[in-house]
Amino acid sequence: MDEWTFLDEVDVLSKWPAEHRKVVTEGGKWSERRDALEALNKLMEENPRLSTTSLTIYGELMDELRKILDRESNIVVVSTAARTAELLAQGPPISDQKIKRQEEKNVRDAVSSALFAVSQTTIPERIQKDLMEGMALPSPEVKQTLLEFIYKYCKFLDAVDVPFFKAVTPLVVKMASDSDVTVRDKACAALGSIRRLLGPGAAAFLGPIATDNAKMEKGL
Repeated sequence: MDEWTFLDEVDVLSKWPAEHRKVVTEGGKWSERRDALEALNKLMEENPRLSTTSLTIYGELMDELRKILDRESNIVVVSTAARTAELLAQGPPISDQKIKRQEEKNVRDAVSSALFAVSQTTIPERIQKDLMEGMALPSPEVKQTLLEFIYKYCKFLDAVDVPFFKAVTPLVVKMASDSDVTVRDKACAALGSIRRLLGPGAAAFLGPIATDNAKMEKGL
């Protein structure tokens, strides 16, 4: 029996001051938004097993976090919000959230962790749409973060979701020829990770690149 079993569920949102939630949902100074989110993060770090009776409210909060990740101009607030999303995802099962704000490395790292945490609470089908939309964006930073996620995700999975890989892998193959060298490297790593997971069946998705060992071995 793991440690999680012995933890009590805690409704952290009831412990989060109302003025903090108002700042996050209605706006305020960037430092106030940061402090409000940091206060919530501290509550969740101290009480990681979140109450399942507050799923609707958690979902509403994730919607607000998504707005911050999409629109917020202050990088500190974005990074803090990404950490909040990660902690929320590790509590009750929250899924189908768009997390695509990655202009700077500290934000990309936080978003990558949040995306991976969300993926652990849901089935591949629920994150497929967001992944495909993100990979279609022109930003190399977005591509890099999502490719890094796919690399890690394949190492986490113990079962193959064929429709998911059938949809996502061609986009990763395309990125292996991207004009950005970092995108190309991360795409090759992701493809190698996909091949490791799928085994011989990967050839059906990878096409000619499946025989390019120099590229495929980056994900092993």
